[in-house]
Amino acid sequence: MHLFRKKEEKKVADNYAKQIEEVLKASHLLPDAKNYLINLDYESLDNLAKKLMEISNNEKQIKKENERMLYQGLLFPEDRFLFITLSEKIDKVMNKINQSVRAITERKIPLPGINFLRDSGLNEFLDLTIKSVEKLDLAIKELFAGENDVISICNEIENLEGKIDEIKLKILKEIHLLEKDLDVFTILQIENIVHRIDEISDEAEDSSDIIILVKSLSLP
Repeated sequence: MHLFRKKEEKKVADNYAKQIEEVLKASHLLPDAKNYLINLDYESLDNLAKKLMEISNNEKQIKKENERMLYQGLLFPEDRFLFITLSEKIDKVMNKINQSVRAITERKIPLPGINFLRDSGLNEFLDLTIKSVEKLDLAIKELFAGENDVISICNEIENLEGKIDEIKLKILKEIHLLEKDLDVFTILQIENIVHRIDEISDEAEDSSDIIILVKSLSLP
């Protein structure tokens, strides 16, 4: 069952797909940001931040266009609120990706901190984070296509968020075991990086909660 059928409604649905695609594109930059950091390639890291800003600006323009069409009277007011909230939640995922990259670039981390990041489990942390955004991309597209079980996809996002939390706690515990070897600013920056990345999956899960509410609109 397709959630939207009318021409203008389908345009909004297409915009949701475009919006989450920009967010997914941004999330795929995170491993590069990590690699540039641990290889001390700050020039490439700065260029990546600029590329991310372009993607973010595109996503926000799509969000504004969706809101414009919805505010013009598309759908009933109570339904409109849910769809606007969904767009805002997707935008928050993008904001957390931006904050993660800013945390990575805010200061040059000394070599002992870089060495910790090389062996900290950050790769799995990022892989699962990106996977949560990929699942969100799938959930949003399936929401409007109405072909597969959106609720199951949303449950997968919740499960991923739980696994990401476990890795976050493990990394934070390990960093505090090295307090004698790392200066306080390095510890704080690494903690900030970890927390900002963790918030990406948190927002993805929040978005999935809204998807479940929106899905209820199409139920008999």
